Amino acid sequence: MSAVPLRIRRFVQGPSLLTRSLVVRTPPLSDATLFVIQLATEIRRSVRLGRNYVNPRAPWEKLSRRYPLLRKCFAPDSLTEVWTKMPPRRKVPRTRLDSLLEWVRLGVDKSPEGLEFEPEWSRGDPINSGYNNEEDVGVSWHRPEPEPAVESLPSIPILPEFERLWDYLERCSRLPALLIIDSIDALASHYGVEPSRLVDAIQQDLVDTGYAHVVYVSEEAGRPPWLYFMDGVLSWIPFHLSGRGPQWILTIEYLAGREPRQRRYVMAYQNGRLITYPSDDEVVVMLERAAWRPQLKTIPSELIDFLAVPGGETTFSKTEGVSRSLP
Repeated sequence: MSAVPLRIRRFVQGPSLLTRSLVVRTPPLSDATLFVIQLATEIRRSVRLGRNYVNPRAPWEKLSRRYPLLRKCFAPDSLTEVWTKMPPRRKVPRTRLDSLLEWVRLGVDKSPEGLEFEPEWSRGDPINSGYNNEEDVGVSWHRPEPEPAVESLPSIPILPEFERLWDYLERCSRLPALLIIDSIDALASHYGVEPSRLVDAIQQDLVDTGYAHVVYVSEEAGRPPWLYFMDGVLSWIPFHLSGRGPQWILTIEYLAGREPRQRRYVMAYQNGRLITYPSDDEVVVMLERAAWRPQLKTIPSELIDFLAVPGGETTFSKTEGVSRSLP
């Protein structure tokens, strides 16, 4: 049985292949990583650092030590050098990404490409200035030779982990894909930009155009303005009880097109995965039916239905050089 609430699964899946953006609001160091990766697993989507999963907080070794059962999600991808060199299957919009990169470039360099501007009148023109021989200049003079052509070097990514999401979508075999940003605040701080600029690029290039579902983890206190552009808002709050392991309260604050009533779930970590205790409504129903059979679920199924789409997840085949589907 799924641990993801049914409302969230139905919301992510939707009546058609509409792309969704979901944000998980949480305090720092609250292990929201466990939730977002298990959410992806239950909708049959693989998660791999450097492909569709961005976590700039720590190197993969540290993430693997913190979450040993999720090590395969963080370990270096043996296919990275292969799939990044594969020819793109499609062209993904990059309008907002290009605008963001230009903004970052101009913000870092005082002038484009590190050049220094100078007024036109201050530049000498030895060819058209009237000095055409040694008698005019009084010394030995040689007509300047044309500069040799410089080979263009491959462009170096300005926001490498962020730009790789566009590369992934251009090469994956099934759309819409699933992208996870964990967390958007850490990524923005890593690049020295505002989170809203990163969210704007993803939303307008990838989500609004139907190429990807996106799950953001946000550790910002309060409610940032970009939060109101999300299709779903969840909160993930840790708490501890004496004699028990870590537990969390998952609150569905808002799901577009669903009833506005908030629902809360108590979740815990057992045997290497998250489980969900029966909600108050479920307990009442079981008591009324005299059928008290408490069952520990995983992520609430409504979250699974919210994001899931038919079919299996895609990965890259090193031997075939093309994508294949996992069962």
